[in-house]
Amino acid sequence: MTETPSDAPGIDMHDLDGTLADESFPLEKSRLLDEYGDHEVSFANGGSTTLDDVLSPAGIETFEDVQGIREMVVTMVDADAIGEKGQTGRGTASDAALDERAAMDEAAESESL
Repeated sequence: MTETPSDAPGIDMHDLDGTLADESFPLEKSRLLDEYGDHEVSFANGGSTTLDDVLSPAGIETFEDVQGIREMVVTMVDADAIGEKGQTGRGTASDAALDERAAMDEAAESESL
């Protein structure tokens, strides 16, 4: 999956910015879904869906910009589709903290022997 810099980790919106480049904002959700509802959204788990499937149940009726659409997609997708929260290919701060804690525990155990 090739993510653009503005895609969230685990979600590929397939050049949503380019697709909506000529669109005027604010944009009503009904128009977005009528015109672009079949736009594909892919996930890290290998699955995919469409903007229509993701955004239809959203309570918002108007999007102010493309970023607002992106944020709502991230909010609405199932967590299982994108993997663990905060997961990236580079590790997370919590991973680093766990590694540091494990190293401290090992050091303390070595000193007590």
